[in-house]
Amino acid sequence: MTPLSDVRGRIAALRSALFENDAEALRKQLPLLEAAAEQMKVVADAGARADQLKELNGLSRDLASCRKLIDQGSTTARILASILSSGSAGYCRNGAPPAVETTATVLLRG
Repeated sequence: MTPLSDVRGRIAALRSALFENDAEALRKQLPLLEAAAEQMKVVADAGARADQLKELNGLSRDLASCRKLIDQGSTTARILASILSSGSAGYCRNGAPPAVETTATVLLRG
C-alpha cells in the first residue's frame, strides 16, 4: 500500500463518518486525517512524480468535498436549532404545552 492510497482510505473513512452522522466515529477520524495530511505533505515535498501529483490533486478535491459536507451539516444544524428553539419557546421542560390561561368576566346585576 502506497502512502497516497493510505491517505485515500483515510479520506474515504472520513467521508463515510460524515454520512453516518456518528459524532464518535467522526472524532476517531480526525487524528487519522491529520496523519493523512502529513503524508500528503511528505509526498509533495519529496518531489512527487506526475502520477502522484495527479493523485494529490484528486485527494485535494476529495477533501474539498468533505469540507462542503461539514459546512452543509453545520448550516443544517444551526437552522434546525433555530427552528426547534423558536418552536418550543412556550413548552415546559417535559414537552407538554403550557397551561392555557383563561380569563372570564362575570357580570352581576341586581
